[in-house]
Amino acid sequence: MKNKLLKIGLLLIILSLSACAKNNEKTKENSHSEVEITTVQGEKISIPSNISRIVSLSPAVTQVIDDLGQKDKLIAVDSQSPKYVKNLENLEQSDMMNLDLEKIMALKPEVVFVTDLTMFQSSDKIEKIKEKGTTVVVLPAEKNFKEIKDNIRLVALTVNQKEKGQAIISKMEKDITALKKQAETITHKKSVLFEIAASPEIYSMGKETFINEMIETIGATNVMAKETGAVKISEEAAILSNPDVILTNVNYMPHPVDDILKMNTWKEVKAVKNKAVYYIDNGRSSLPNQYIVGAMKEMAKVVYPDVFKNLE
Repeated sequence: MKNKLLKIGLLLIILSLSACAKNNEKTKENSHSEVEITTVQGEKISIPSNISRIVSLSPAVTQVIDDLGQKDKLIAVDSQSPKYVKNLENLEQSDMMNLDLEKIMALKPEVVFVTDLTMFQSSDKIEKIKEKGTTVVVLPAEKNFKEIKDNIRLVALTVNQKEKGQAIISKMEKDITALKKQAETITHKKSVLFEIAASPEIYSMGKETFINEMIETIGATNVMAKETGAVKISEEAAILSNPDVILTNVNYMPHPVDDILKMNTWKEVKAVKNKAVYYIDNGRSSLPNQYIVGAMKEMAKVVYPDVFKNLE
């Protein structure tokens, strides 16, 4: 009888251990499972279902990841991201235009976010990252609000935060709608020159850019709207455009507004004559994500102070 009970006990132990082993195998499989998503460009890519090691090579993407509550999963970023997101200084960093391939691969990332500009500059290195089995998510350059929202949605989907991503987009849409509604009361549209690089190499933004859409959203007219994309303009052309307001987000010199106001050749330009020259936060106006709403509010307040005087 004792032998029979002993055999039954041993059998139960064996079955129990077998079940544990199978459960462990399932857990291991689940931890390495993948899901398929479709990128903005229509490419189908596979990503780990539970990502824990992310490399972001775009400050705009890094900000989105932070707002999605996933910053703790970042293991490396581009060299600009720490300027816009706090507490990233201790992470490994890489130049967006000249990737340090060995450094990135040594970190064993599961997902690497890059812009199509980085892809263009370092396509050979990015292909090597892919060959190692790492998922690379390429985000196209955003020309308008829709494309900005598409990229936010893609980042959120990749890091398994679809609902939080939609909440960010919904808040952005609500704020833009409110700005447009207030702008409808404007009867006399002001013309705006938005400077992104200062004299002598003056650059502005034309149509098919999100900055152009920002200008139009607050009820103003972009003096460079006949041009497309980023536009290098001569000083003569800038003066002839004779804008009512000049906005600049130049942050590589100490006093960009004063520099414009002091230029003798610009003294007859309406914006300079009326001292309607203003600085707009560089990060908010240059990084294509949800923070452009903050830049638009800045723009609205200085271009139409009476119309948007109660804007938060």
